[in-house]
Amino acid sequence: MQDAPPIYGVTPLDNYVFREDLIRDMLVFWRLNFRSCMLTGHKGSGKTSIVEQFHHRVGSNLQVMTGNGKTTLEALFGQYVLNEQGKLIWQDAPVTSAARHGHSVLINEFNAMPEDVQIALNDVAHEGAPISLPEAGEQFMPAQGFRIYGTINPKGSNDFMYRGRKEMDAALKERFFWINVSYGTRAEEEAILLSVWRKYSGTSEEDSKLLVGKMLDVAEDIRKQSESTGADAIPEIISTRVLCNWAIFWIQYSKRPGAAHMGLQRALTFSCRPEVAYEIHKIVELKTSVPSPYTLSGMTR
Repeated sequence: MQDAPPIYGVTPLDNYVFREDLIRDMLVFWRLNFRSCMLTGHKGSGKTSIVEQFHHRVGSNLQVMTGNGKTTLEALFGQYVLNEQGKLIWQDAPVTSAARHGHSVLINEFNAMPEDVQIALNDVAHEGAPISLPEAGEQFMPAQGFRIYGTINPKGSNDFMYRGRKEMDAALKERFFWINVSYGTRAEEEAILLSVWRKYSGTSEEDSKLLVGKMLDVAEDIRKQSESTGADAIPEIISTRVLCNWAIFWIQYSKRPGAAHMGLQRALTFSCRPEVAYEIHKIVELKTSVPSPYTLSGMTR
């Protein structure tokens, strides 16, 4: 038998800001010794990072994988592979490997996986249930400490932003301890962004707070308009992740005119439709007094 190859390791973030509401929920789940936890929230809200950094801080092993429309049962549980001697041996996949060793496994984009693959985790997610591997002719009880985490994006008025997501089975939903990962409060996101400015810029604390405040004003307006059903709706969200990247890129272009816009273009709006980018940068111009590079007919420079 061969263990699963690592998907990727957790990178410790020394300046990571733990949000009080999330760390409380993570600790409740951890202390209950329940097996399955699902985190739901919009893109870039910190679903993956809270799981990764929590495990780093408590000193527990975590295997991470990402689901998609072609994820198979073999990708979760394992399969027979040829070894160097040309013999077939069983190789565990992340779920099975984590169960054998009492580790945690994180499955990002859980509801992007095919419905039959999700359902296969129904019994595994159940407290006290064994892991069954029919192909290997094996059944075993997971080691103490085995936990399954998943992340999904929420259903709602702007779920059109998330392609290929499936509705989770009702019985499977009930197996999980649910954590809602919303974007942080203004104070929480301010603390995160100030840590970015301190790391990448020599700007004074006073000036950094002023710039961060303008960024948060932009993000709040766009988030509100993303939820709107009116003519002013913007089909995009500025996530905490985008805010952090915007800050980094803004700093890199700080000696150029229009650095506020240049940073956000590289963090988000170059990937948006022109009319969406126009609306976003119109708000940036309003909040920062820096002229937008966009007109209704497209980019001007």
